[in-house]
Amino acid sequence: METKINEAHKKYSLWFYLSAGIIAIIAVLRYKQVIPRTGGIPLGADLRTQSIALAVMLCCIPAVLAWFYARSRKIRNMDYPEERIDSYFKAQMIRLAAFDVLALIILAVSVFTTMPNARMAFLMVVAFFFFILPNRVQTLRETGLNADGSIYDPQAEAEAARQEAEARKVGNFTVMDEDDDFIPRNTYAAAVDQSADENAQEDDDDDFIPKNS
Repeated sequence: METKINEAHKKYSLWFYLSAGIIAIIAVLRYKQVIPRTGGIPLGADLRTQSIALAVMLCCIPAVLAWFYARSRKIRNMDYPEERIDSYFKAQMIRLAAFDVLALIILAVSVFTTMPNARMAFLMVVAFFFFILPNRVQTLRETGLNADGSIYDPQAEAEAARQEAEARKVGNFTVMDEDDDFIPRNTYAAAVDQSADENAQEDDDDDFIPKNS
């Protein structure tokens, strides 16, 4: 199961960096004027296209993020780890495709219209790519899985922690970490007191001076 998690993570990482690289190359070519602005459509259509592009961007970004969050909650309730991994990978790819399409739409609008704030809109879309970077820890958390692929159970974790704490404290005994021996608390306290008394007695003996001397 751990192998399946690693494979899904590698696949998503490959698609993410590949698509991000392609979009970055197109953006550089566009803003270095290798791909020049045409601006050949009428002014009315130009303004309508800009408005539609901005509306799509502003509506799609929060909608995609909200959909992915809701989908992740459903994935956490699935019964089998394999099903969770496959469903989560598909959701990741859909989210990535949505952001790729938005970025390409903004680049296309900047080529075919006179949109003055196209660069700012493109940078806004790019900023959201940082929220969907490949992250194995986040994948495990959002799918509710442990690193070995088993299903994470908070109650079982709490019970295991409680049992471990009880194993270290049994009745009148304390477990010592150094040698895993059980030492009775009362016996240990008595030994400490006895050692202190012996040290005090030795100090008194050192100060004793015989009368004849």
